[in-house]
Amino acid sequence: MKPVVTSLSSARKRCSGFAMPTAIFLVVILAGLGSFMMNFSTNANITSMQDVQGTRVYWAARSGVQWAVSSILYAGNCTGSPTSLSDPTLTGFALNINCTSDAHDENGVTRTIWHVTAKANSTGAAGSLGYVERQLSATVER
Repeated sequence: MKPVVTSLSSARKRCSGFAMPTAIFLVVILAGLGSFMMNFSTNANITSMQDVQGTRVYWAARSGVQWAVSSILYAGNCTGSPTSLSDPTLTGFALNINCTSDAHDENGVTRTIWHVTAKANSTGAAGSLGYVERQLSATVER
């Protein structure tokens, strides 16, 4: 009977530790998958934030163009070049408005063509993660 016990003992020694490499492999795979999912989620959040900031900056630039156009139509001029507006609703943004005019004579009637450019950007350094900039232009004849 001793040879049977010895062969059983040696068979156990050969099979011992079989689950350890499988467990290590699964832990490494699951850690890699978790890391990928965290990276994907972070990128999705950053993209969403930049999209919202881009929309806000667009509307800030558009409000600058509208302000300049109404100033031209109702006051007859656009103050200075460039003009900065400070408004509590534009917190976190810089808005610069540039107005230039050209006078033309058409059959004895003087027409003034105004070129308006509004550039809005979020605060921060260009090239940084949260920096967004939009520029809009308009032409007004008066």
